[in-house]
Amino acid sequence: MQATCQIGVNAWRQSGSTLVAVHSGKCLELSSGNAGAPARQWTCNGSPLQQWQYFSATGQWWDHLYKVVSASTGMCLTVADASLADGAAVVQMPCNGSANQVWQIPDPIVPPAPPPGMGMAGGESVPL
Repeated sequence: MQATCQIGVNAWRQSGSTLVAVHSGKCLELSSGNAGAPARQWTCNGSPLQQWQYFSATGQWWDHLYKVVSASTGMCLTVADASLADGAAVVQMPCNGSANQVWQIPDPIVPPAPPPGMGMAGGESVPL
């Protein structure tokens, strides 16, 4: 579910390829592998539906804008119907580059600066 950001209330931290809710210690999980399946918090169990990859949404990794992609299905974490409302469903859908599939993620998963002359091209995965 989408909500207005409140530090410590709806914050997530990265743990390997999982996202863990800070307040509950539970993992972000898809309810199934189907398109439109809602994301939910669930007891961490190592399920493939709890594994995520992060790809630059703009080709500029320093802007902290990412596509969050299910490692299991290859689909993107998506705010349903491009809603701007608190409480909007967050589901997985095929990646299409739309704004409702772009997530701003702070520094913990941002890679170190690449060596001179070596940039991250759009679509490259962020090393975890």
